[in-house]
Amino acid sequence: MRALVLQAIVANPTITALIPAGRWIQAGSLDEMPVRPFAVIRLVDGTQTVVYSEQPRFEIWVHDDRGSYIKIDQILRLVRETLVASVPLEDSNSRIVDIEWTGNGPDLVDEGYNTNARTARFTLTGRK
Repeated sequence: MRALVLQAIVANPTITALIPAGRWIQAGSLDEMPVRPFAVIRLVDGTQTVVYSEQPRFEIWVHDDRGSYIKIDQILRLVRETLVASVPLEDSNSRIVDIEWTGNGPDLVDEGYNTNARTARFTLTGRK
């Protein structure tokens, strides 16, 4: 499911003009500090429903230079619009039939990356 979400995001040229495809990073895979802005994609958990579909929660963390959250908010809005409008998504391994935006997190400062950061949360419905 993570790959389908990433494909939908980087297929939007407006988004990749702000954060190129190579700076959309899966959680835990940062070897060195990327150029800013960058985004981290994180699957939070997975739950199974009574119809044997999965509903994992999904987060996108956008990081940018300290100072303003304007570009971060713009990117999160574009991601939300893109993902909600892109279903259904399918490849040979999984299918997503619904993406529900469940909110944005607060404005944060990430001391480790020395960035401003904010997250958007989604619930995916589909199957692997």
